Amino acid sequence: MRYLLTYFTLLYSSVFSFCLGQDKTDIYILPASAYLFPKEVSSHYLLADSVSLRENPSSIGRFLGVLRAGAKVMVLEDSDSISTIKGIKSKWYKIKTQEGDTQRVGWVWGGFIASHAFKSKDNLDVKFLIGLDRISKHPKYEYQFEYKFKVKAIQDSILISEKIIDVPASYVRDVKSLGNAGLNNLDDIIAIGVPCASEGCGCPTGIIYLFWNNNEFVQRLDAIGFPDAEFSESTEYIFPSDLEGEKGMIIKRISMVDQKKQKMVKQDDDTVHRIYSIEYYKWNSKELTKASKKGIIKKYTITTPFF
Repeated sequence: MRYLLTYFTLLYSSVFSFCLGQDKTDIYILPASAYLFPKEVSSHYLLADSVSLRENPSSIGRFLGVLRAGAKVMVLEDSDSISTIKGIKSKWYKIKTQEGDTQRVGWVWGGFIASHAFKSKDNLDVKFLIGLDRISKHPKYEYQFEYKFKVKAIQDSILISEKIIDVPASYVRDVKSLGNAGLNNLDDIIAIGVPCASEGCGCPTGIIYLFWNNNEFVQRLDAIGFPDAEFSESTEYIFPSDLEGEKGMIIKRISMVDQKKQKMVKQDDDTVHRIYSIEYYKWNSKELTKASKKGIIKKYTITTPFF
């Protein structure tokens, strides 16, 4: 019976989230009021600094106080109203939070709540928070947008460090710490999953890695690919702790179209020229450096009927 209840809880939550998520907002958080068992809802954490708690779901609602970044909150219900701040459209959410012996209830804008929160594997007192920070029109392409996300590290309610990163999608997923992934002189690697968020072939997808060391974000690696059948391109990083990893090495694999040769292929020719390469890097506590181990470059062709 216990497992049956769990199944219906997940089923109800998933369906409810899908139906209500079609509200043309950039951020949507499933509130406790939408769950079959609201007392089992997971907590969220505030991303923004000095968040104003309001009596009503509005920026002009009566001010009830200030909440700090990293504050643990329970999302109780959502509003009908939508506000746009820094290009981000979001509802307001009624939240409950505990500060010592005092419980506080009020409304905050959804963009102030982190989409993901998790602990450092090196220091369990450090929390990492991530969420959408800004949406703006692309300077070159009329119908495209640029998405910036904010990543914060907080310890004992104090901000240690933060970083703004560009992400080629309006949301991220599977965000987690990999620990040091078998590397020396490194505390954590944060893996940020980038979904294929647009229709059609060629949309960017993959993983962004952020290196965390000595209380600062020190390196970014993009393992981003473009799925497009025989024209697909991909980048992959293999760390020492991975099954195919090597001690002290970060291995970079790249699969791509040989653009120089492809330009010479006739329009009715089914040949695709590709390049597959492997590169080796070392970590020196601040950045990647090329390793002395010789890499591999393979050039080959495939013939596939185009449809």
